[in-house]
Amino acid sequence: MFTEDLPLIQAVLIMSLVLFLYRLFTWFSTKHKLFELLLEGKPTYIVENGMLIMEDVKKGKMSHDEFFAEMRQQGVRHLGQVEVGLLETDGEFSVLLFPHEDTQYGLPIFPKEFQATKTLKDGQLYACMHCGYVECISAPNEECNRCHHSRRWAKALNNKIVN
Repeated sequence: MFTEDLPLIQAVLIMSLVLFLYRLFTWFSTKHKLFELLLEGKPTYIVENGMLIMEDVKKGKMSHDEFFAEMRQQGVRHLGQVEVGLLETDGEFSVLLFPHEDTQYGLPIFPKEFQATKTLKDGQLYACMHCGYVECISAPNEECNRCHHSRRWAKALNNKIVN
């Protein structure tokens, strides 16, 4: 690891400096919230009440595919099962699910079910593929009332969580 012409004292000094700076930043973080926020950031809400939080999704911290994959790994089948989805400061994804009896209709997150519908059924609920808003629509190319963006709708699901 070391060569003969490189003294050990230099490595010890560098490690000591790194340890000192780590301790200094940790101390500053505990004393000053603004410094902690600057260093670590804050959690970002991605999903609330079964719908995507578009302001935070637009910030580009995570793509639809990335957080859908994270939710699938936690056993989620559609957004209607998710009360809160957070992107934590360490990059992890946290999901708080609705209680079994409060599961709502939501946008499916599995690729086979996340397909734009071409024909509509009367009385069927559909979810906007852009924001997750659920409503009964009259035409497959209807504009979403929430995001005013998408003209693509997927059949909304209301499957309960299987424990």
